[in-house]
Amino acid sequence: MKYQDIRIINLLEELRNILLKRNKEFKKTQVRKKSVITHPTVIHEQNNTIITLHQNEQFRRKILNLLQRNIKDIVEEKDITDLIIKTKNDKEIYKKLYRIFYYKWQQELLKRSTKKEILNPILIDILNKIPEIRKEIFNGNEQDTKIRSFLDFGCGDGKKTIEIAKLLHITNPKCFDINDKINSVDIRNQISHQFKYQNEKLPYKNESQDLITSLLVFHHIPNMEEIIRELHRIAASGCILIIQEHDCNSKEFAMYLDVIHALYDIVWKSVKNVEKLINEFYQDYYSNYRNKSSWINIMEYNGWEYIKEIDIYQKTEKNPQAMFFSAFKKVDILGYSRNNNNLNNINISKIQKI
Repeated sequence: MKYQDIRIINLLEELRNILLKRNKEFKKTQVRKKSVITHPTVIHEQNNTIITLHQNEQFRRKILNLLQRNIKDIVEEKDITDLIIKTKNDKEIYKKLYRIFYYKWQQELLKRSTKKEILNPILIDILNKIPEIRKEIFNGNEQDTKIRSFLDFGCGDGKKTIEIAKLLHITNPKCFDINDKINSVDIRNQISHQFKYQNEKLPYKNESQDLITSLLVFHHIPNMEEIIRELHRIAASGCILIIQEHDCNSKEFAMYLDVIHALYDIVWKSVKNVEKLINEFYQDYYSNYRNKSSWINIMEYNGWEYIKEIDIYQKTEKNPQAMFFSAFKKVDILGYSRNNNNLNNINISKIQKI
């Protein structure tokens, strides 16, 4: 037998072992996937979410604390309780709260505008650890460790995008959101922004991003797993993805989070047409909450490895919405390679099943 033939046989045996290993790993992810617990939006299911929660002492207290913490000395707790008890449905409750809070809320926002921190201190801590993590991924190669590209998926008004870029010395940060909420001309001049998909894909090249953030976004996306796989497509080797989400463990907590979203989208808005705000919210609002372990399972199932070392989660009274940050690094899926120019044509679901 020729040397070349022996080498080919050895290479085929190696490939076979890799495929077997990948198949075992995939089966494990299938098991993890089954453990995912979801809490879809309940705002459409019933129109008495606040009234229902008000009967639960724990969540009644949470809602009252939220209302009073944001705006102090406007209305007594007893008055809010009476308002909820005596009103027939959520929409009417939001209308009444809107009328109570509207002008005072605007005044309070003006007072806070110069004081409010844009980036959460926990997020800052995680971001500061990224260079070291990337150094480990690339075995100390400084050239590969540098973050050259950054995408903020679901960027909102772009303020956090700018601050993250400044913190990590990233030039030309990119942001994507399905709605254009960037009101500042200064911010528009500092970031590259996109607001439309291209043929149901994100408008970015394959393996083009070194860092991706998505803060309190995924639970609002109906085709969320497709988006996570799209982020995997545009992520470069060694890319870090940071998400912020809610650790939701019950339908009651999901209802509570729905109410919070309604308060911010209806009650605490500068728009004067409350009827329009209510109609838009009930027509467009979508959420699907999960607990933290379920979020990690979904991310790992779709090609993102959980970085436990830089996970920070403070489950305290100061975090009533149970928000957490988690970081992940891209894991290459069989069929993906830096030299493959046809990644757009690859069916990811088929690749995962090899």
